[in-house]
Amino acid sequence: MKDKISPCGLICAECPIFKAHSDKKEGGKMLIWLKEEGRIDQKKDLEEFMEEGPYCEGCLEDGKVRWHQDCQIRRCCINHKGLDNCGECEQFPCDRLIEWSNKNEATKEAIERLKELR
Repeated sequence: MKDKISPCGLICAECPIFKAHSDKKEGGKMLIWLKEEGRIDQKKDLEEFMEEGPYCEGCLEDGKVRWHQDCQIRRCCINHKGLDNCGECEQFPCDRLIEWSNKNEATKEAIERLKELR
């Protein structure tokens, strides 16, 4: 199976949020994190979480189950410009993408992945 690459360059199959609804180990990690962050009901158990989410099916899916429903990067790339990923954009890398990529190592790797795809 070809890995899904999100507009920002993250690989969906490597993302714990993407795996949370189908992998109990990742689901458990995400449930703990979401509870610690106050983003989910403290009483929600693992089975309920894996069934109901929140989780993500990937930015390229036309369903409505995405981690961040209002992602500016996705909106710009897919909705406004009709591209598959930001690496296809004439303005790559834009300020928004550079700022986002400074979050952590995974986001920095995502930008490098997009550069390789160009």
